[in-house]
Amino acid sequence: MASEFAEKYRKQGFTDIVVLKGGEFKQSASSHRESTTEFSVAKKEGKFFKIRIYESLDFLKRGNDTFSLTPVEISESEYRRLALEERREALD
Repeated sequence: MASEFAEKYRKQGFTDIVVLKGGEFKQSASSHRESTTEFSVAKKEGKFFKIRIYESLDFLKRGNDTFSLTPVEISESEYRRLALEERREALD
């Protein structure tokens, strides 16, 4: 699964990024705000991470957007397990 945030991962130094299922896109009832949450696993400097990205865009108020990339270190075996599960589901 491709990520609209690929460049933001790379700027933070992450490689071998695998986007996991479970992300979501929401649009407000008034249609001027939308938010996206994405979960992934990736490598950085020999360590492994599970990452949550959150982005909220406000199309009425400039400068009122929010972005966060939150990595949590995990084991290599956890990285491999989650990445493999995602790849299997992508083939189904």
